[in-house]
Amino acid sequence: MKDFFKFTLATITGIIVSCVVLFFVSILILFSMLSSSESETQVRKNSVMMLDMRGMLSERSQDNPFDMFLSEDETTYGLDDILSSIQKAKDNENIKGIYLQAGSMGAGFASIEEIRKALADFKTSGKFVVAYGDQYSQRLYYLASVADKVILNPQGSIGWYGLASTPVFYKDLLSKIGVEMQVFKVGTYKSAVEPFISTEMSPANREQVTVFLDGIWR
Repeated sequence: MKDFFKFTLATITGIIVSCVVLFFVSILILFSMLSSSESETQVRKNSVMMLDMRGMLSERSQDNPFDMFLSEDETTYGLDDILSSIQKAKDNENIKGIYLQAGSMGAGFASIEEIRKALADFKTSGKFVVAYGDQYSQRLYYLASVADKVILNPQGSIGWYGLASTPVFYKDLLSKIGVEMQVFKVGTYKSAVEPFISTEMSPANREQVTVFLDGIWR
């Protein structure tokens, strides 16, 4: 019985201590967020904005109090924040150019294209864009191609592999589990249901996908 009360008391004490520690950690995170939100960046004359392309890119930024504990490669940035920052740099007389640091960012071609358009618009103000990278992925090389100068580490590399489409077909799988698809469609280029009723791309679908990929590649 004494051991029971002893272990019970130890458990309760551990829970109380954990709650106190979590409370103080939450307070520290809150103060950190408030101090960072209230600080205003002072831009000196002849400054260069650094656009560090590392981490993950989402459509919109979200305040995450745990970002401070994550590595830079795991930080998530908002596309809206990046586009807004480029516009502010264009309008700020103290900023003379943008330094694009090509790293490893998880982002789709559509988002990369939006940033590239923003950088092209930034250059219309007469300011420069310079890109540097130890390694360029194909997407970040596409982004960097808008720069006035693209610099590669002499020991670096460029991932250049082209574009491809790899559709997955489920017809044989569905047949094995006894599922029969009943599809009604109109039109030659209606390929959304092909994975369920075919084992390969139709000529029409192959044609439209090829045109689509060639357009992006150009």
